[in-house]
Amino acid sequence: MLQRVRPLLKNVLAPLLLYLAAFLVLRAEALPHFGTDFFSDADDGLQNVWNLWWFVESVRHGTSPFFTAMLHYPQGTSLVAHTLNPFNGVLALALGTVLDPVETYNTIVVFSFVMAGLTAFWLSLEITASYPGSLLCGYLFTFSEFHLAHGAGHLQLVALEWLPVFLLAFWRLLDRASARRGVLAGVSLFLVILCDYYYFFFCVLAGAILLGWHLLSQRRNRPWAQRSFVLSLATFVAVSTALSGPLLVSLLEFSWRDPLVGAHDAEQFSLDLLGPLIPGGTWRFAELTGWYWQHLPGNLSEKSVSWGLGSIALMIVAWASRRKLRPWIGVWSFLLAFFALLALGPRIQLLGQPVDHLPGPFALLVKLLPPLKLAGAPVRMSVITSLCVAMIAGAGFSILWRTSTGARAVAVLLLTVAVLGSWPFPQPITPAAFPPYVAAMQSLSKEYGLFDVEDAFGAARALYDQTAHRIPLAHGYVSRVPRSVAQRDAELDVLAERGQWQTLCERYGFRYLVFRSEAAAEATLEAASILQQADPRLRFYDLGQLWNCARRPVGPVPPPDLPIPLQVLGRSEARPGQGTVCTIDTVNFVNPHEQHGIVQLNPDRSINVAGWAFRKEGEGGTPPLRLRLERSDGNSYETPARRIPRPDVADAFHNPRLQMAGLQLVGSMGDLPDGTYRILIAQDGPDGASLCDPKVKVGVP
Repeated sequence: MLQRVRPLLKNVLAPLLLYLAAFLVLRAEALPHFGTDFFSDADDGLQNVWNLWWFVESVRHGTSPFFTAMLHYPQGTSLVAHTLNPFNGVLALALGTVLDPVETYNTIVVFSFVMAGLTAFWLSLEITASYPGSLLCGYLFTFSEFHLAHGAGHLQLVALEWLPVFLLAFWRLLDRASARRGVLAGVSLFLVILCDYYYFFFCVLAGAILLGWHLLSQRRNRPWAQRSFVLSLATFVAVSTALSGPLLVSLLEFSWRDPLVGAHDAEQFSLDLLGPLIPGGTWRFAELTGWYWQHLPGNLSEKSVSWGLGSIALMIVAWASRRKLRPWIGVWSFLLAFFALLALGPRIQLLGQPVDHLPGPFALLVKLLPPLKLAGAPVRMSVITSLCVAMIAGAGFSILWRTSTGARAVAVLLLTVAVLGSWPFPQPITPAAFPPYVAAMQSLSKEYGLFDVEDAFGAARALYDQTAHRIPLAHGYVSRVPRSVAQRDAELDVLAERGQWQTLCERYGFRYLVFRSEAAAEATLEAASILQQADPRLRFYDLGQLWNCARRPVGPVPPPDLPIPLQVLGRSEARPGQGTVCTIDTVNFVNPHEQHGIVQLNPDRSINVAGWAFRKEGEGGTPPLRLRLERSDGNSYETPARRIPRPDVADAFHNPRLQMAGLQLVGSMGDLPDGTYRILIAQDGPDGASLCDPKVKVGVP
């Protein structure tokens, strides 16, 4: 009996308890809050809380979790391209029978960290056959800076426990082919895609490399001519197609039919050349390296990808003794180098700045696989490099441990450096308690929509609040939305901007409005004020007291009477200057920089411009702005643009004053003459208005 239990104790329970203990130590500050606060930040973390809630709600009501009418009301939106991570939804469904939402979320976080360590341990043990080295591999992988950094709120990226399982299953398939192993590899790949699309693609890419390496290294045995090998691969492909295929095909077909909006900027989410060497902003001692990471684009979670100097030293030891580690070290070193190069993104960057416009390998990969444009975060390929680093470093530790007493001392020293090198800052936590206004909103009807006119709640907070009040929302913090949904949102924003409340009520079913308290309400709305004591920072209105609002429109919703002609102002005295920083991201949801800087408008002359701009004098600011449309013959027209939230800009420039740096212009060119127009952005300043040229033009038919 003991002989049967011993492998379970040694290879499952012992490493499981080790990684659980390590998690409890590294996240000790958060443990007293396990039942009261989410182990996440108040941004993407709350989005993932909503994800779990929505998945459970939809399953319990027998509807698809991949579409919701609770967001982007009244038309709703597909969640096929959203970071829904259904696997965690299934866990939430099971855990929710005995735990509350806070305990459920936090249990999933703990589960992911502990299981990621365990599965990486299994993978390393299979390949290296070193028990102590594999224990270290599991630790270095699950507590890598990449994993810990995303623990702030990216639950779909925290759930990387199935990635080593797939690589282990596929490695075993190549080592000794069988139909059973083909099934296991296909099932494990399905579990990966249920967590994250990025990880699925990385696994497919890594699997292709492992397959190519196997065919090359075993070419004398001609594995492609062996019936068992071909059968096992065919089984793997069949199972993967049957399980993962429907979701993947839905994503590709949907993005082709209704292109998606909201992809990351690949240049902002790329690995800096020094990133693997220098700890980022999520390190416990981040102030020591602030001179470096504070100047990198993107947010802390994405630019914290250090491998750790201790791990790098252990890798050097392993590589110096590579003859003892053949044949596996060659292919895993290649995987490390391959994914590290791709993580550099479309342009090589050093200290956050492009290196002489030097293109990165990722740009070539996007040309070969255009759907990768939807990803836009090559730095996340660091998950594979983190696994390779952990495995090779673990092998280096094992070599030192077996060599001599002095070498053991060096191994312990490097282990200490490796652990300290990834020691994280305290786990961000977010109180689960709802603000008082949420309790007041629970009495409102769920048959109508709520329009947050000024982003008064905040994007992520609005999602979390909805899990309690359950009122459908205009807009919604979804990772990627279809272009048609984004267009309809923009059109409804124009109606709100122009105060067409009756139309929003009677035609689209928006009964409730919310403003910031400092907003000047129109006289027509004062009679509809409600929930006046709910929160002094907010002002709520019930349009149902003024008009007969539509009740939950079903089916296609007619578009507004748009495009509304742009409001043309007189030409201002703005002059080109150095005081404004600006970018136009999309014109009619098309990246103009992929169209050689010019976008041709549709025959209806509608235009939708989105981007960001701010003044950089002093601490920077976001004053009102206008767009100047300058025709090639010298005539020009100006029209006001609206400010919209752009927290990503505030993060990129490390300036909280830039939260409202976004800009949007929606309407029609109306009766403006045909021709090609250059778009300039004018912003007021203490010394007058200045112009910024984003190098974008539009062609009007």
